[in-house]
Amino acid sequence: MKALLLKDFYTIKNTLITVVFCIVLCSFIGTLNEANSFYLLCSCITAVMIPTDIIIRDERSKWNSYCSVFPYSDAQIVSCKYIIGLILYGVSLILSFLSCIVRMSITGEFDWNSYFVSQYF
Repeated sequence: MKALLLKDFYTIKNTLITVVFCIVLCSFIGTLNEANSFYLLCSCITAVMIPTDIIIRDERSKWNSYCSVFPYSDAQIVSCKYIIGLILYGVSLILSFLSCIVRMSITGEFDWNSYFVSQYF
């Protein structure tokens, strides 16, 4: 399982640098923009799209026919995509959470209810 995760991270290494930059940039813009939390949610959406990119790259390189040689089940191969998606989604949630805390500290309106309402509803 560890080898599959490493393979996926090596596959998207160049894309991951760009996506992490976009997530940080969206979190920063979301911090500066008090009225609209779209940028904070945009970073989460960007992180969730990475597993789709991995699947597309695997199909393009014919990985699906090659991986049948290895002792991995289909469930393990698919679960690696979910794990990477959850890791990146968690990172983007943490960054958006920190951005909201910074924004609330700057404006002086530190309210937990406004964070959870703007983030999840």
